Amino acid sequence: MASMQEHQLEKKVNTVIAGFLMYLKKEKKIHLLPHIVRMLRKQLEEDKRKVEIISTVPLSKEQLNRIKQLIQEKFGNDLVAINKVQKNIIGGLIIRFGDIVIDQSLRTRLDRIEKELYGY
Repeated sequence: MASMQEHQLEKKVNTVIAGFLMYLKKEKKIHLLPHIVRMLRKQLEEDKRKVEIISTVPLSKEQLNRIKQLIQEKFGNDLVAINKVQKNIIGGLIIRFGDIVIDQSLRTRLDRIEKELYGY
């Protein structure tokens, strides 16, 4: 059974899609729809292969490849590793792969300690 949030999201998505289709029709561009669908599918496939590695400093190619290799061993996908630098994580790494997030950042660890100490 779908939750209320899922239902509301589905309604919003349907509204956006209907609006987009009406726009294509109005502009006499509806013939582009198969091409647009192919492009979206290609983008979704590429996104499934992307692993985002967030660190406070740029990682070397060797470090990126080692992390990518570990994830490939676990999930068996041919991945593309992308390193993003975010100073606010203080230290450690955050790895995002599809719906999976592995947060080993110092910022998150400090937040957990603070919650334990002060009950936030």
